[in-house]
Amino acid sequence: SVKDIFLFFLYCLYVPYEFVLMGILYYLETENALFLFEWPSKGGEEIPEADLVINIQRSEDDDLRHVTIDIDSLELFEALTTYYAD
Repeated sequence: SVKDIFLFFLYCLYVPYEFVLMGILYYLETENALFLFEWPSKGGEEIPEADLVINIQRSEDDDLRHVTIDIDSLELFEALTTYYAD
């Protein structure tokens, strides 16, 4: 089970090395934690491979968004579908 949740807003990074300077690598050592990254591309190769990616795109209508969810982990997919089946 997840014990710790970390949310990192990386939009303010200019170069991926700033990810290291912020000390985020220390947090990534936390076991059984959930890591959420906004603008993960700003972290370069320091960010681990995602198990789940949520992509939100604007539509032509400002009141609507297009959401896609990509899950690369069968274990995570099964856990989510079991949890939300009811």
